[in-house]
Amino acid sequence: MTKESRKEILNAVAFGLIINILLATLKLSFGFWGNAQALVSDGVNSLSDVFISIMILAVLKLATKKPDHDHPYGHEKYEGLLYFLLGIIF
Repeated sequence: MTKESRKEILNAVAFGLIINILLATLKLSFGFWGNAQALVSDGVNSLSDVFISIMILAVLKLATKKPDHDHPYGHEKYEGLLYFLLGIIF
């Protein structure tokens, strides 16, 4: 993975994270204000998207590191482990 593509991916995930935080805040606020359980439920679902985005952002930073002495084949295995863990959780 090139440095430029890594930066583009991290920017896209960060932008999605910001949008998901905004959506979750708006949905929860208006759901509680209007006493709309469906909107509150959708806001909680958006919070799970925020959690997923944070996890992906953290693991992508780790998984795109170059090989070093302890990891001669790179750090890509962490990405697969995260996706497996998220699949079990959700």
